[in-house]
Amino acid sequence: MCDLDGSNLSKIGETGSKATWGIAVDDKRSKIFWAYKISNSAPDGKIMRSNLDGSGVEDWITGVSPHAMTVAWIKL
Repeated sequence: MCDLDGSNLSKIGETGSKATWGIAVDDKRSKIFWAYKISNSAPDGKIMRSNLDGSGVEDWITGVSPHAMTVAWIKL
């Protein structure tokens, strides 16, 4: 997380031992999501989420192999 000019850089959550695959922002619910990867192919990762300021970090979906994501709201 940082200001638009790149200043005030700060870490908002854990990124996994392998990689972070994708970040998505949900402006409607004021959340940010990112994928936490442990390996390249096993379903041992998770999708994390937090408030936009980095507070309230939580595991949102676990036991998956996330590679990219988007946020969409569908009215059913």
